[in-house]
Amino acid sequence: MPADPGTPDLSSSPELIRRIRELALEEPDLLRGSDAQSCAWLGVAGLVIVASAWIAGRSPILGGGLAFFAIAVMQYYLLVAVHEAIHFGLFRHRGLNEFLGATLAAAGLSEFQIVRDHHLRHHSAYGMDGDPDGPEYKLPSEAETVASALAYMLKRGFAFSDLRTKLKRSVDPTESRKGSLASFAFHLALTQGALFLLFFLTGAWWSYFVFWLGPLLTISRFFNSFRMFGEHGGLTVVDLPPSHQILSARTTFDSRPWYRAPWWRIERLLFAPFHFNFHHEHHLLPRAPYSSLPALHGILVDAGHYQRHPEVLSRSFFRTLNSITPPSNSAVPPS
Repeated sequence: MPADPGTPDLSSSPELIRRIRELALEEPDLLRGSDAQSCAWLGVAGLVIVASAWIAGRSPILGGGLAFFAIAVMQYYLLVAVHEAIHFGLFRHRGLNEFLGATLAAAGLSEFQIVRDHHLRHHSAYGMDGDPDGPEYKLPSEAETVASALAYMLKRGFAFSDLRTKLKRSVDPTESRKGSLASFAFHLALTQGALFLLFFLTGAWWSYFVFWLGPLLTISRFFNSFRMFGEHGGLTVVDLPPSHQILSARTTFDSRPWYRAPWWRIERLLFAPFHFNFHHEHHLLPRAPYSSLPALHGILVDAGHYQRHPEVLSRSFFRTLNSITPPSNSAVPPS
């Protein structure tokens, strides 16, 4: 009997797993992650935050806007680093991975285990009605234009009510069953105390509230919402076999030379640290470290996966947003 043409060829295919294992044998480090890359990403984020705090302290009026935006981007970088720690892929050493995951999450006023539980629920239900992240990529009907869609995402970025809910969950013993309140309090005091000291020494005590909490509660979450729409927007799965769920995760990548796709390089810098743009590959093999995702992407390209399923590959986050309107947020056709 011929194969169902609607079945994703590699979503649960033993052939894919076999090829990954073969590649791992050829390159033993492929599936073990890269501590050096993590150090580089975190080092860049730390240096930019320190430099931005210094600029804001020396010239809060002239340099404040640039510092505010730069810190927002770096806060988003740290959020993505927490994601890698959730999947035990930030550092190979389990203890270091967990400590930094908890510390970076606390820098964003979140409790690490709560974030992990939430994200793993997303992995089990992405593209479906039960996805806790659904509001991030399912636009309301009134968001009929790119401008209105961006306004909706920016509105969601202003997370004052979200902060109240987040902190309430973090200190609720029933929600914190996997992580103690004392541990969260320690990491929260460690990170926020260090950040307050940084801004105090480079400017004034109020700089912490304006240039750290300000971006954190406003535009840094916008980056996350925008990227998540690019990953899942318009690919909701309804009444289709479980094997089709992978078709509700999209990779964003432009393989053309930089001079033919300069805008994509800017998008990747802003929205895709830690190779986060290879999101289809990540949902296909969530335990694969981020450093291996480009190689996994190459396997799918060579296998013709994206030729059969072009809807799960885009050259640009903005291109995805421009091509999808709320009526498109319907079931993925099995073809």
